[in-house]
Amino acid sequence: MKKLLAVLLCLGLAGCATTPGIMSDEFRKELAAKKDWPQDTKQSFIDGKIKLGMTKEEVFFLVGSPLNWSKYTTKDGVFETWSWWQPPVSQAMNSVLITSFDFKDGVLVGYSGEGRYYDKNGTEDLRDYSK
Repeated sequence: MKKLLAVLLCLGLAGCATTPGIMSDEFRKELAAKKDWPQDTKQSFIDGKIKLGMTKEEVFFLVGSPLNWSKYTTKDGVFETWSWWQPPVSQAMNSVLITSFDFKDGVLVGYSGEGRYYDKNGTEDLRDYSK
């Protein structure tokens, strides 16, 4: 099941924050109608799009359980990262990160996919072009 979720995430999330393949459009509409979320969050959810500022619950309903997560607390708040991994590309690698979501105090503050990191400052390319 975890491998299936990883494949779906790779197809649905790589490079952007759109998850139309995870659940049907109709199901997302029905679930959003039942939730007490702001209208712009409901619309993003219905469209299958993750946006900065969503809560962990909202992201969870779009992408499901992470394969790996870490949590730590500092004087600046509680930080949590949800990650999904794919099988290793070579024996030299243990695994390759597909995507991750970073939360601060339960709110999405950044995410990565396909070698790019997205946050309030825009997009940063994390890929290594030196090879």
